Amino acid sequence: MITGLALLDLSWDTVAGLVMDLANSEYYGENEPEMTAAFWNASAQRLSISLATAQQAIEFILKARIAAVSPFLLIAGNPRDWPRRCDREDVPFADFRTIDAQDLIRVHDAVVTERLGAEFVSKFEQLRKARNAVMHAIDNRVSPHAADVVRDILVVFRLLFPDGNWFAVRSEYLERSPLAELHSADFVDEQLVHEFERISALLGPDELAACLGFGERLEYICPACARASDTEELRPRSAHAEGPFAIRCILCNGTFGVVRAQCPACGGGLLAEGEGRCVSCGEDVA
Repeated sequence: MITGLALLDLSWDTVAGLVMDLANSEYYGENEPEMTAAFWNASAQRLSISLATAQQAIEFILKARIAAVSPFLLIAGNPRDWPRRCDREDVPFADFRTIDAQDLIRVHDAVVTERLGAEFVSKFEQLRKARNAVMHAIDNRVSPHAADVVRDILVVFRLLFPDGNWFAVRSEYLERSPLAELHSADFVDEQLVHEFERISALLGPDELAACLGFGERLEYICPACARASDTEELRPRSAHAEGPFAIRCILCNGTFGVVRAQCPACGGGLLAEGEGRCVSCGEDVA
């Protein structure tokens, strides 16, 4: 399971890094349509690798769940085709051929209590075919789009871990990243805010909410995440209502009290408790 989640984070790190690089180029006046097209053309191989990594991550997660029941369920083939003398001496598990990726869901749902469901089966097959297409295509112009890879990672994670939070997982990996070991993990909160803003712009708020499994878009600005940014321009709409007097952020996983009061700037009706900042527009109206 650890390896699978690490691979999923690696896939995200690749595509999110590309999205961030392109967004940062705006500050240098380079983000013209021709430059954008050239950027994504140059990113084709990295996007293909990111997609393949995501697919491999899913396979590792499914194998981990099967192995939790019994690792021997992963062994493929007739016993007569197993490694020589495996019945007479200890043989490393890696020497055995394991079941093919296309059989993982069938085996998983036969032995794991919580079956995967039709939506996951469809997404898994779509990803498997896309991975094969981009990794084995003769035409090197065949490449996934960044939005496709981001969408697939978020949807697959939601389907595999219905009670999980992708951004909490991402935060943990950033905190254990080589950069954090070299310096500190102080950059993590700000990094998450920047990634969230760029990914939200890439997918659009409605699609992002759907990928994360929310019925409605994330409509409120998290006070803590807004403070984590080094610029007032970033006001991440990363929170949703949790009862009438609180909002909850999916980035920092914090819950913040709100009070009902009309914002003169945007007309919103909720202010962050103790701050007087509107959670709809981010303006300080105290």
